Amino acid sequence: MKMSQTPLGIDATLATQASGITVGELLRVQARMRPEAPAVVDRGRTWRYGEFNARVNRLAHALAALGLQRGERIAILSENRCEYLELAFAAAKLGLIFCALNWRLTQAELLHCIRLTTPRAALVSERFAHVLSAREHGCSTIIELGADYEKRLAAQPADEPDIAAQPEDGLVIIYTSGTTGLPKGALISHRAEIARLHVNCLDFDLAGC
Repeated sequence: MKMSQTPLGIDATLATQASGITVGELLRVQARMRPEAPAVVDRGRTWRYGEFNARVNRLAHALAALGLQRGERIAILSENRCEYLELAFAAAKLGLIFCALNWRLTQAELLHCIRLTTPRAALVSERFAHVLSAREHGCSTIIELGADYEKRLAAQPADEPDIAAQPEDGLVIIYTSGTTGLPKGALISHRAEIARLHVNCLDFDLAGC
């Protein structure tokens, strides 16, 4: 039986299935299919899909233990590092929205971005911990990456949480440059983020997408 094709030559059945996938499910599938394959390389260390997914699950349970629920927001202020990805996927599984704060912003701009999105909790790297500690930002919980973060992960199980997110749920809030005023938040859904990933695969001719 010949399968129907989309205008781009993509199998229509597969395209329909893909349209219902969330970002958290993408990681879960990869961890099951190739747990020993390299997933993330950061600062000289490599995490395989199985162990990376386990860390994401532990973080998801830690965030759920704080009472965070689908649709609520959590911020992160950090340079690029593995924990940034861990939060992205943990949020994706729980249906949370993570706010990607830009450490290059001025103090006033940063405080504006936090108050604009009202995150209940925030992750912060050691490098920028002093920035949040010096401001009245309204986040009830601040988790510093490093010892505090690892302790929270170690206290949680690595089993898969129920995926609460839906494809049209928000996943990440990014901020505009603020050329006409203070930065404004832009909400990106799971479906839109997956579409962006596919476009990047085409643009950069990436294998395995």
